[in-house]
Amino acid sequence: MASDLFVDPDITKAETLPARAFTDPAFLERERETIFARNWLMVPPRTASELRNDPREVTELVQRKGSRAPISILDRPLFLQRDWEAGFDGGEDGKYLFARWWFIFPNMTLNFYPWGLSVNLYMPIPGRPDETLFHWYHYVADEARYEKRDELWLNDAVDTEDQEAMLQVRRGVQSGYAVRGTFSPAEEQGAHWFHRKVSLALNEKN
Repeated sequence: MASDLFVDPDITKAETLPARAFTDPAFLERERETIFARNWLMVPPRTASELRNDPREVTELVQRKGSRAPISILDRPLFLQRDWEAGFDGGEDGKYLFARWWFIFPNMTLNFYPWGLSVNLYMPIPGRPDETLFHWYHYVADEARYEKRDELWLNDAVDTEDQEAMLQVRRGVQSGYAVRGTFSPAEEQGAHWFHRKVSLALNEKN
């Protein structure tokens, strides 16, 4: 394992991934081969060229069990086939929560609000390692609460703060001065977990 890719399991000793992890096209290609090629991924929206050939969305193409649709993920041509029936039961633990946030490695989050579900998908852009294509989808269960999402859950304000934070990080890693950082044991356990997952995946043998 390359020394600058090692993320110590002890958060008090660990360093972040190197800045080149966010700027180097070769690093992005390695991530595509070791992370995105080996994990379940949510299907992104169809590309403009795919829609020109067939204007229907993927959900329309695979409505029937066993139906197939051509898709492209990170410039890789694939087929999506529907061949299952699935569902889940939810549960409550008695706690009052602002929202439930569930990250699915490597690039998807499920945000459960009282108004419904927000699905976020973060797609790398081949050849552009310092940029990310962000998709989000809202599945509304309570229209009245959804109309008040900015008033009660501050959706727009939080989104704006997140985007500004990401821009600041981007400026830092592009500066050449931010080589590797450290983690706050109390506040950045999630970030440490993610950096370590990437580190292990990049160095995993075939």
